Amino acid sequence: RRTGVAQQMVTYLQQVAQLEGASALTVSADLQNEAAQQSYLAMGFKRRALTDAYFLKSF
Repeated sequence: RRTGVAQQMVTYLQQVAQLEGASALTVSADLQNEAAQQSYLAMGFKRRALTDAYFLKSF
């Protein structure tokens, strides 16, 4: 935990999505997983739903 692997994976997926023509990337986290939610926010994602922990990052 907390070794940066998740951030590296999200960065890689964002690069692939951009190469494929996507303009945004959506991720989700369990509502009880506060660490994941904070990580997504720190990576520039914005919370999109209050009932579930969905985050969106446009590029």
